Amino acid sequence: MFQHFCSAFSRRIALSCLTAAITLSFPLSTPAETLNSVDWFERPLGQGVTWRYYRFDSLFSSRQSIHILDADLNNPNVQVELPYLAATRAKTSSMVPAQFPGSAAAVNGTYFNTATGSGGHRTYLRINGTEVPPTDPWAGAWGTDSAVAITSAGAVSVIPKPGGGWATATQPDIMANGPILINSGTIPSAYLTSIGSHCTSRHPRTAAGVTATNHLILLVIDGRTDQADGMTCEETAQILQQLGCTNAINMDGGGSSTLWGRGEPYSGVVNYPSDNGAYDHLGERSCANAIAVVSPTTGSLPLDGRLTGITYSATMTEQTSQTVSLSYQNIGTQTWTSANTHFVLSRPETRSSALYTTGSWAATTSPVAMSPASVATGQTATFTFVVSAPAVNSSVVLEEYFMLTRDGVGRFGPANNEALLKILVNPILSGGGASIIVEGRVGGLNYPWYSDSGFADSGTNCTVTSATATIGMRYGSTYRTVAGAKSCTWAPLFPSTGQYRVFVAWGAGSSRRNPITYKVNHAGGTSEYLIDQSAIANQWIQLGSGPFTFNAGAGGNVVMSNEDVDVSGSMYAGPAKFEFVPPAAVDDWQLYETHPRHNQCE
Repeated sequence: MFQHFCSAFSRRIALSCLTAAITLSFPLSTPAETLNSVDWFERPLGQGVTWRYYRFDSLFSSRQSIHILDADLNNPNVQVELPYLAATRAKTSSMVPAQFPGSAAAVNGTYFNTATGSGGHRTYLRINGTEVPPTDPWAGAWGTDSAVAITSAGAVSVIPKPGGGWATATQPDIMANGPILINSGTIPSAYLTSIGSHCTSRHPRTAAGVTATNHLILLVIDGRTDQADGMTCEETAQILQQLGCTNAINMDGGGSSTLWGRGEPYSGVVNYPSDNGAYDHLGERSCANAIAVVSPTTGSLPLDGRLTGITYSATMTEQTSQTVSLSYQNIGTQTWTSANTHFVLSRPETRSSALYTTGSWAATTSPVAMSPASVATGQTATFTFVVSAPAVNSSVVLEEYFMLTRDGVGRFGPANNEALLKILVNPILSGGGASIIVEGRVGGLNYPWYSDSGFADSGTNCTVTSATATIGMRYGSTYRTVAGAKSCTWAPLFPSTGQYRVFVAWGAGSSRRNPITYKVNHAGGTSEYLIDQSAIANQWIQLGSGPFTFNAGAGGNVVMSNEDVDVSGSMYAGPAKFEFVPPAAVDDWQLYETHPRHNQCE
């Protein structure tokens, strides 16, 4: 079973099975990966408590970012607690250490009340034999069909709801949620499918399971970013089953999914919460309760390092170069030397890089030696080198990964040691103006010119004329109080300075809201419009009545946000069109459009 990871198979198995990391941001033919075919990043967070992480290029034919917290319940130093707030919310990273200072790690807990944004759990919760009433009881059966239960002796299990209800369960600590993912070794696939999009769509997930060998597995799956798609309930259950779980439960997911680890950077948030839409550690959402693992600390590892800084430009023009700098702190007990510690390509190490700079790199697989030549515990190593953009016919996104290795050991360090460079490479601009459509989904027109924060994929298409009608859209929450600020940007490279009319469109996605804020940033300033997405769909809507001036290159953009709306629902990012207007057709409307804020609720 996976809980015996280190003895079951080598941490360096099958690097050749990994897909090359330099990818364009559209689907490639990449080898399928499995849990035991990749080189997991791992480190102990406490005695008997191990954190493992890997970002898969092709698991379930998708990008998946998986965090596993493995707590050995056979270890007398390990115990499980259920921190909670009865009627408010707090971040897992602050709630857990405040209530249980000896905690080594934790994940978020149950569904909570979002009606007022104040919090409070929605499911059954019993602590030390006393029920904590929910502030907004869950109405559906699947949302409270199972529970994490803890006996007075500290034994942990995942149990289905008793026939007589949760009040008849005997354990003093019960945290109910759902749906159940594995029951006595079986995945209830038909049941999970019947729940609908909550289970059948891919989302960030948090889940808990117990193995036959008495290990608690706390699983966090990232999603809603370009590096992580999220999983369905069925896929999550399959992962837990492969990890040896015989019983497992789905906890609150989406923007709530968080894994906290003691002593780690970013307030201990080690996964990539999705509420800010970025693949970083800063999008944590406040929750009502958590599952905490209490355990004493472990000593420092002999070899251990932490990525502490990375500096580079995320945009380049073809056939140009830039200098990149990364820094790592030595947090282990052994000294690094440039003779035995190396900074190399990963995914896998044995390949060439599209960013390779002839005559500059130390080797085709290693750009530069460590500086200084010796780095003791607590000191910082730097790696500064040049990358060069290849010739391209159209804008493409290149991804490159690097890692630290030690002679005779291989890759070392925790999960944030694998450094990612993600660079948009644009062709050299030439020619006059032309109409430009920018779409935000893989396979869409000029999609590298789109970016967002806090958005996810929608299966609803936008069928407006001239757009790609089969790729779906991106969407973000309009419930700002709970989900936070969300925005997206369409930012083309204009071939020359000129006049362009600006249009936006969206498909008939569910729960569309009003007013959605659009801002046109142009050569004359910023013009703002409030649009009612609920009133229309699959049509081009012009922002303003005349053209705007955009300068050549990265000369302007359109930004959509939820800054003027705060209700439960969604806003949809379909395509944006910048329609070139020849000089003879330009009128005086542009003089008006560069100034005041306009309401345009179509």
